[in-house]
Amino acid sequence: MLSDSSLAFLLRNSELFLILGTDGSDLRRLAESYDVSVEGVTRVPNGFALVLEGLRGSLDLLGLVLSQQKTVFEYCIDLILRTYHLIAHKMRRTAFNILTLLICPDTAAF
Repeated sequence: MLSDSSLAFLLRNSELFLILGTDGSDLRRLAESYDVSVEGVTRVPNGFALVLEGLRGSLDLLGLVLSQQKTVFEYCIDLILRTYHLIAHKMRRTAFNILTLLICPDTAAF
């Protein structure tokens, strides 16, 4: 492969895990699709730096893809957390109502 540049992409732990896939094959497939090679992964204070080498145009395109994937990951994680908090709130309220009914049947909030 011809190479004229290398570029480091900063990723959070969860983002790197999702990009790697279960056995690294997702990252390998992504690198092959954009004709870049993975030079390494380095630990940085807020996650990891994924260092890729290849033609500048390929790296730029892959950078756009990774940026879009990061946006989707953030949206999905936010959606999951919101759903979890909503369900947890409803469960707490239901548990409170059931306890109130059991302790004080005349003042239940149903």
